[in-house]
Amino acid sequence: GDKGGILVREGASLKSAETSSRLSTGAIILELERAGDRLRYSLVKGSGPAEGWISLKAAGKDLIQPAPAEEHPAFLSQQLPEHAQAAVPEGRDFPGPEGHCFGTDGKLKMVYLHAGGVNKKVAQMQIGGLVRELPDKKVFDWTVWSGCHTVPLGWNGDFSLKTFGNEFSVYFERLPYANCQWETWDGIDETLVEFKSFLKLNGPFDGAVGFDMGGEFLVHVAKLATEGDKDLQAAFRFLILFTTTAPKHLS
Repeated sequence: GDKGGILVREGASLKSAETSSRLSTGAIILELERAGDRLRYSLVKGSGPAEGWISLKAAGKDLIQPAPAEEHPAFLSQQLPEHAQAAVPEGRDFPGPEGHCFGTDGKLKMVYLHAGGVNKKVAQMQIGGLVRELPDKKVFDWTVWSGCHTVPLGWNGDFSLKTFGNEFSVYFERLPYANCQWETWDGIDETLVEFKSFLKLNGPFDGAVGFDMGGEFLVHVAKLATEGDKDLQAAFRFLILFTTTAPKHLS
């Protein structure tokens, strides 16, 4: 653009708020979606907002053009072997909420789902470990959501958690045991009902962080949202998962 870069807005509408900086001339971006002559991007190389909406044209002039092959991000050239490609489902846009920074004073509003067999006290300690090395920990508003099924101390074989109390929880029971070919998730339906109620009262969130069983549950939630479950759509914009295995339909 003639004013030192391309104007970036927070939404697809030309009436949405402008970002504090412009996308630099010559930047390399990844197209995320289009709405008419508007494009939402993710910044790969250059300076400017990490994500936002820009116009494809201004005063009849193209503002963006395909990047040279040598500038393509490395991950775009990675291909699965032919025998594996058929196993990957067709990609779909995730139905996330409009806007961002839903927390108090523009903070990132985050929900944390912990591993099975622990409780909120343990979860708060885990969150502290996650953000310990971040330069600014105050940009997050954290909420912990525990499972609705109570289990005793030692459910997971770890009796060292005694100092954290006597009541712990899970999001489901993996029967007859984890990762077997006929595995079922006992109690998952009740947990989904409770989670939907929680989202209705407390959502939306910028991000959802899941550790172990909490992550497995969140992957299942994201799958159901993508498949059309209205109660789970527009719940969060992104997921961060740790030690998370395949969701139920792939187990």
